[in-house]
Amino acid sequence: MNRSVAIGLVIAAGLAGLFGVRIAAHQGKAAAPKQVPVAAAGVEVAAPARVTLLDAVRLAGVVRPRSEVDVVGKVEGRIQQLRGEVGVQVKAGALLAIIEHSELGFQSQQASAQVEAAEAQVLHAQLQLASAQIQQQRIAALETGGAVAQTESDRANLGLKSAGAAVRAAQAQLKLAQASAGLAGRALQNSQITAPIAGTITKRNVSLGTQINPGQALFQIQDLLELKLDGAVSATDFARLKLGQPVRITVEELSGVPISGTIATLSPTLDPATRRAAIQIAIDNSEGRLLSNMFARAEVAVGERAGLLTVPASALVTLPSGRYVYVVRNGRAKAVAIADVQGDADHVIVDGLLSEQDRVVVRGQAALADGQAVRVSAGKS
Repeated sequence: MNRSVAIGLVIAAGLAGLFGVRIAAHQGKAAAPKQVPVAAAGVEVAAPARVTLLDAVRLAGVVRPRSEVDVVGKVEGRIQQLRGEVGVQVKAGALLAIIEHSELGFQSQQASAQVEAAEAQVLHAQLQLASAQIQQQRIAALETGGAVAQTESDRANLGLKSAGAAVRAAQAQLKLAQASAGLAGRALQNSQITAPIAGTITKRNVSLGTQINPGQALFQIQDLLELKLDGAVSATDFARLKLGQPVRITVEELSGVPISGTIATLSPTLDPATRRAAIQIAIDNSEGRLLSNMFARAEVAVGERAGLLTVPASALVTLPSGRYVYVVRNGRAKAVAIADVQGDADHVIVDGLLSEQDRVVVRGQAALADGQAVRVSAGKS
């Protein structure tokens, strides 16, 4: 290859390389992501305010009937009649079901007849005893005058003792017969299933013709007019409570409408596992608003706390890492952690965390991120 051709090839390669670099640079520039500016989030803010809050002991628990009972069968047999229905209110002693009882009736009649026979035996033995007493007294009188032999006197005394023993045996047989008659009568009585307390039938576990065994639960009755809320409090809170204190109860399913209650029991001991004391709150449910097994919250007022710095409870944001409020500082949202959320349904205490000069986001906070630029709505500060 001559020198001129070689020089031409070198120049051509250089031009091609330079052209390729420019193409690659252009392509790289075209592929680089564009920086899209994030628009500032529109929010509304409010300043923390000092308020007076109710100082209260708060607890939660499950609403249960103060009185409830499982009605069980005491005799074996089939359900012959069924009267109790779920949801029906019954009085104590109301008839719920009848177990077939023909054999029990015959047994009761037999036991009654045995009692009559035993009573007759007692009467006969008592007559024999009276006769033996007369005979013994006659022999004793003759014995005093020496008119009878000693053997005849001994025989009269023995007859008297024997007649007395016969009376006692007959009386014992009468007691046995009466006990048997009582058991037979109770068994016949137990064939009728009655309500042990007044209340509402909440469960029925049998149907007409069901074969049942003694001890089997047939119905459940709950007194739904008087309910209770069982909970527990710390030793510090326990010292601020007393029997009869009014209680404000709220249930989420009832839209938080308050219901009145009173402290019914205070356990004077701490649970060794939880270090908390049991408390029971009585609830009047005569209006029937509450249902058994509802989850409820209770609040017992024990005083007031004045001058507390608070923010609206709606400003709280719950994240996986905890609960926060957002404060606007230098045009950006700053997340402030609320480690111990205290206050009431409308306020969260922020003493020591914020000042009255801070501006807390009260609307638009749900979509904010820490450090995000914000735009405060006109008219809000």
